[in-house]
Amino acid sequence: MDEKLLRALALVTRGLACASVLIAGVATADPGDLDPSFGNGGKVRTSLSRYDDSAGRIVVQDDGKIVTVGVGARGGERDLLLARFLPDGDLDTSFGSGGRVFFGFKKKTERGAAIALQPDGRIVVTAQVEKGEDTARMLVARFLVDGSYDPSFGQKGRVTTAFDGIYLSPAALLVTKTGEILVGGQGFVGGLTTSKARAWILARYDANGRLDRSFGDRGRVVMPLGNGLSALAEQADGKIVAGGSAGPGFVDFAVARLLGDGSLDPTFADGGIAVTSFGSGNDYVEAIAIDGSGRIVAAGRTWRGVIPDIALARYLPDGSPDPSFGSGGKVTTDVGHGANEGYGLLVADDGRMVVAGWALVGRRAEFQVVRYLQDGTLDQSFGDGGVVLTAVGPLGAQAVDVKLQGADRLIVSGAAVNGKGTSDTALVRYEW
Repeated sequence: MDEKLLRALALVTRGLACASVLIAGVATADPGDLDPSFGNGGKVRTSLSRYDDSAGRIVVQDDGKIVTVGVGARGGERDLLLARFLPDGDLDTSFGSGGRVFFGFKKKTERGAAIALQPDGRIVVTAQVEKGEDTARMLVARFLVDGSYDPSFGQKGRVTTAFDGIYLSPAALLVTKTGEILVGGQGFVGGLTTSKARAWILARYDANGRLDRSFGDRGRVVMPLGNGLSALAEQADGKIVAGGSAGPGFVDFAVARLLGDGSLDPTFADGGIAVTSFGSGNDYVEAIAIDGSGRIVAAGRTWRGVIPDIALARYLPDGSPDPSFGSGGKVTTDVGHGANEGYGLLVADDGRMVVAGWALVGRRAEFQVVRYLQDGTLDQSFGDGGVVLTAVGPLGAQAVDVKLQGADRLIVSGAAVNGKGTSDTALVRYEW
């Protein structure tokens, strides 16, 4: 069917739904339904680089515009890529060049990316810059609202940071309530190829991009916990909560709380670190959030042999497992289609939780969105028993992040594999 006709039908359908509300006072859209007013029937799949690209983490501006960060092919290299979309899913041509901003370093390899939004609308990102087989640095860059580099930050809008003898792989970014920029990730001690130890690494910068020397060792913290840090959140009192995985051999969920100087908070869990095991396999935290009661929610995946499932853990403010959540503070979810994983986490004001990731449906991976009630049970009012699966690309798709857009829409970001075998940036919007 012609795409223009599809869009017209979607608009007509939306209009009829609104008319139904006015006449009968009953909404026709159900929680978890695709929102037909967004993109093409609720989905946006676009090649921002005309070859191979993807959206990773996202932020939603106060005006409803969506900013994504990921990677894209340009001039024979893969560079970092920012894009901004209007609330309806169209590219915002007032941002960068036609809605896109490529950035990075010539003849360098950039990987991974995290994003945060400052209160004034400026956009902060972090990623890895690889300078050789065993050397990688942490990149932090800041952009103005039009997508240009912020000249007041670092060196013409960006800074790079090294940790002596450690190959850096940043994964998480937080702009604190007092304006500092905190970056966390994984460090390979001694280099990537020769490393026998992994560590959690953090760096804190002031608002102008200078390392904050009051934090850790001249702005840097290294915690020899094994594996790596993947998520950051800030409590109401300003303490920082970090999530990741820790342990020699098989790794478990790990959540740490830090004081303002970068040291572990001895009043939290066991010397500042809470460790949770879901079984005999590896358990990985991918996202973390703090609810309105100060409880800490960590989401990711746990492995049953060679099969991954969604994993959630909730902790009380003192770091102990929350007995009112799941079984002893833990929840695992198998949606019944084989492998499935969680990467993005949203905790709403009412305490309900949403995890976004992927599930294997037949031989194809699809976007997976799962909503939970406060006690960790699946929210039966959302989708099919709490679960929504969405085919986005003909050869598969993976969701990475989830955010609320306004009070009643969910935006999920990720990548979809097209018929050529390359990936496109993908966004999907659902009814809350």
